[in-house]
Amino acid sequence: MSEIPDRITPRAVDSGAHRRAEQTPPHARRWWRPRTVVAFLLVLLALGAVQLVRSRTILDLGQRCGSIVSGRPGTPTSAAVVHTEIACFVHAYAHCAAASLDTTLNFGDGRTSSTLVVVPGQGAHGTCGLVIQWSTQLAGGGHTSSGQEQCTGLTRQQDMLTFQNCGTLDDVQVPPGP
Repeated sequence: MSEIPDRITPRAVDSGAHRRAEQTPPHARRWWRPRTVVAFLLVLLALGAVQLVRSRTILDLGQRCGSIVSGRPGTPTSAAVVHTEIACFVHAYAHCAAASLDTTLNFGDGRTSSTLVVVPGQGAHGTCGLVIQWSTQLAGGGHTSSGQEQCTGLTRQQDMLTFQNCGTLDDVQVPPGP
């Protein structure tokens, strides 16, 4: 006498797919799940590492044009040195060559330090980019804030640079006013 199943299951209806699944052990069928998750996490980690390296190396690119100090207290950079350092930075930007310029603005209870960078190929449509990384610290180790912004352009009036449309900072002048 032939056996009649008590109930009909998809396995009884499907001709081959479920038989093949039954022949494969359960641990082998699910191997892709943890590996896919791990691969996805590794890709995310790699992308984050690339961005971190990129943001750290951006400030080390190119010629160092100098450091401009202004404000009180402190000794401001002389006009002759400011002229030379600004000329260096403007020349680099005009030729889209990697360069950086550091600035420090001292004020009564703290200071703002910035690094301005010409980054070839990082501007709109692959043009020359401008990045400003800044940090403000209050005297005595108080509140500190920092950030990094992309700027859309650069203008020069005598020995004053204006970095245009620098994100949340808007326009930034170097050296800053008195």
